[in-house]
Amino acid sequence: MIRPIFFILFFFIAQLSFGQNLKVLIDHFAVENDFNGTVLVNKKDEIIYLNSFGLANRENKLANHNHMNYAVASITKVFTSVIILQLVDEGRIDLNKTIGYYLPKYNEAVGNKVTIHHLLTHTSGMQNCEKVKSKNNELPDIYIDDCTIDEIIKKYCSGPIINPTGTTFDYNNGDYIILGKIIEEILQSTFVDALKDRLLIPLEMKNTGLIIHSEEIQNLAIPYKWDVEMNLYKKDPFRRIQNYYSSGALYSCAEDLIRFSKALFDGKLISAESIQLLIRTYEETKGYGYGVWVSYPKYNKTVPKVVQRFGRIWGINTLISHFIDHDITIIVLANTNKVGVLEFQDIVGKELLK
Repeated sequence: MIRPIFFILFFFIAQLSFGQNLKVLIDHFAVENDFNGTVLVNKKDEIIYLNSFGLANRENKLANHNHMNYAVASITKVFTSVIILQLVDEGRIDLNKTIGYYLPKYNEAVGNKVTIHHLLTHTSGMQNCEKVKSKNNELPDIYIDDCTIDEIIKKYCSGPIINPTGTTFDYNNGDYIILGKIIEEILQSTFVDALKDRLLIPLEMKNTGLIIHSEEIQNLAIPYKWDVEMNLYKKDPFRRIQNYYSSGALYSCAEDLIRFSKALFDGKLISAESIQLLIRTYEETKGYGYGVWVSYPKYNKTVPKVVQRFGRIWGINTLISHFIDHDITIIVLANTNKVGVLEFQDIVGKELLK
């Protein structure tokens, strides 16, 4: 009986040492580089690291904590892609059908050429929705215009075609704004309600939703952009984040996002076939699938397949990475852009894949 007990004890000590090592590495890097935000690392069914650093509100000296909510920007796109693929699984969306098929009032010249697949892969060829910028505006008009989603689509997300559709990857938030409207049209509900009914409520993601200008969100970190020349943080300029809509208006916390990631890759949200569609890449997209990037970094002697989604808007700086074959997920939520979030993935990869 002594030998099995010895091995159990040895395994427990090894696991403890391994977790402690990761903690030391991440904590040291975060503190040394003035990181502001929350980092979570999950392996299989266990959160092996969770810690927060820096300030959520610099004016009031409020610290970030492990249950802090952050604007996650384009991580929103993964949620939109998943709902689209749920509708594909249900036979309610055909990826090869055009915008015009689902939105008959959409600009006919563009709507009859661009498919759902083109929108998901940013190969629509449409002019970027951020190109319109009035003379005295600090930001593109789309982010400060006080108008409805229908008006946003008509004014900023309806062409013209500047690249041959289906040939060129050109990252455009407008593509995913249109997808949100298509979801609304098919489900005959708001995108907010679709998000709640299909993802947030079933997964008990109680600290996730869309940022609406008129609604106050508790525990929401304020984003600050780091000014290298002046060596200081500047609060992000005012913008109507709700205008990012199904492309980038989501807020969430680390523990909610790990619920989402686990459910997604455990096959609880979409079919196995749709998961493969989500992470399939194309020659013209340079490693981009349906709202996610797929990369193959090298850590020690291992080259894992990593599904990544970044969220970046001025001081908003976020990442969710999933190592497909190792069941490791890394979530980095920051409210400043001073530290590169991918560096946390590198720390974890080098430590866990020895």
